[in-house]
Amino acid sequence: MKDITKLAKKYKFDTNSFDISKNEYYTFCNTINNPNFSVEASENAFKSLCKNLAQILDVAASEINLKENATFFVPKKLIRPPRIAFETEISDINITLGLFRDFYLATPINNPQNIKFMKDEFWSLLFELSTLGKFGFKEGEQPDKNMRQKHPQLFNKTGNYYKLLRNYFLFESDYALIRNLGSISVSWDNSTKFDKLIPNICNSFKLMYRINLLLWRQDNKDVKI
Repeated sequence: MKDITKLAKKYKFDTNSFDISKNEYYTFCNTINNPNFSVEASENAFKSLCKNLAQILDVAASEINLKENATFFVPKKLIRPPRIAFETEISDINITLGLFRDFYLATPINNPQNIKFMKDEFWSLLFELSTLGKFGFKEGEQPDKNMRQKHPQLFNKTGNYYKLLRNYFLFESDYALIRNLGSISVSWDNSTKFDKLIPNICNSFKLMYRINLLLWRQDNKDVKI
């Protein structure tokens, strides 16, 4: 687990200012009927929160000693939910940090066709995500009617890991092809203090990057990054 004291000293940030920024965002952006609401205050609170999220994502990326170029996408206009995207140039890994009810870090599962080649390291990384926050899985290509009729005993199950594995194996066994498995995420209650949130984001970011890098590497063994 990353040490927040060392991170704050190394990257020169103050978690208290992050907490203040988040509270101002809720005051000025999410409560239009609040007597303190104003368009200018709302825009300033949004920009401040996005700036902080971008700094956190930058810290997380710096902590993995990235060996390829990456781009950060920061919204210039007030959008909801506020979110910052990170995308690598070579491996095409996209990770998003945002605030929508809860704080969340999410990434699409790229190259899902390579899951069958993954060794134990991949599965250890995937399951470790649930130790850092609330793990989530959002379906991409969903099982069709034929799959549901053929395998009715596999449905009406709610576990996120279960649905991820079920969908992968269904498409692999029935069609030997899956184009879009979906995305995985880790989320934290929006009341979580940044001194606890930032280390978990950094560790989750590292796991998500490594998970997708392993899947990408299967088809790009000669590419150096």
